[in-house]
Amino acid sequence: MDAGDAGWRCTSATKEGWRQVVAEGVWRELVLYGGGRRVDENCALCPRIAAIVDQIPEATTLARARGGEILLSILEPGTHLRAHCGPSNNRLTVHLGLVVPDGCKIRVAGETREWTQGKCLAFDDSFEHEVWHKGSQRRVVLLMNIWHPDITPEQKESSMEQQFEQSMNYRWH
Repeated sequence: MDAGDAGWRCTSATKEGWRQVVAEGVWRELVLYGGGRRVDENCALCPRIAAIVDQIPEATTLARARGGEILLSILEPGTHLRAHCGPSNNRLTVHLGLVVPDGCKIRVAGETREWTQGKCLAFDDSFEHEVWHKGSQRRVVLLMNIWHPDITPEQKESSMEQQFEQSMNYRWH
């Protein structure tokens, strides 16, 4: 599968709107769950990953409720994502490192970390976060938004309308 194939959402520093989060370089995403549904045509491009993701209700229920997404995220070498914040603290973001070359870092609030291949990195994306890829190969992570573990079933239900309205109101600095 090539990141230039159909189904990939490509964002570069020249894009308009909320995707201006890309300060330099190229960020590509293949959305597996988004817009309240499983994106079957994209899941067909990576059936083994999709089959695993389908078994993670913490992520799929939030995505089906339009409170988050599940996607493959590729950063090309030299990419910098500006500091930005997610729409709500009702969810956490989990990154599973699939291809993690040297030189890739994420800062969440005041703490900087590196991804590890085969390991998950979880954070509250309502906190300001920023990403740098100073390596020489593509970085690939499986990104999943999951319900925050402290959210009750009642809060999940009542937050859905608010989550949807806020889902496109990202902030960056």
